[in-house]
Amino acid sequence: MAKEIKFNMKLNIDGKEQLVSATSTVENLRGVVNAAKSDIQKANAVFVNFNQQVMKLQNINGAVQQLASTLSSVTEESRTFGAAMNVANTMAGKGGDIRMEMDDFKNMDISIFEQYVQVGKKSKSIESLIKYLRK
Repeated sequence: MAKEIKFNMKLNIDGKEQLVSATSTVENLRGVVNAAKSDIQKANAVFVNFNQQVMKLQNINGAVQQLASTLSSVTEESRTFGAAMNVANTMAGKGGDIRMEMDDFKNMDISIFEQYVQVGKKSKSIESLIKYLRK
């Protein structure tokens, strides 16, 4: 004879109380509980896998941001140098209208012009500017 379990439940449905009883065997109840346990373990595995994938994406995002920051700092010097070269080219007569206060001109960073002399055209003109700025 199989062992039976009986549940008596009082339900309140639409304001009406009802007494309901449910009967099950121990084996049947064990099967249902084991099935629920198995489903919970599967769901847990899915959530763990999802969490690992999210963490991978976060790591990739962090690496990309770090790379972008590094590239930005590397190219900052080039952008500064390029801006100074635009000013130097304008002063060297390569187009553009130069309107600059003399005090601002005299306060320019001479090292930028010194770097340009090593790699750029019109070195003699730029050297003259450097001499003027050092006075």
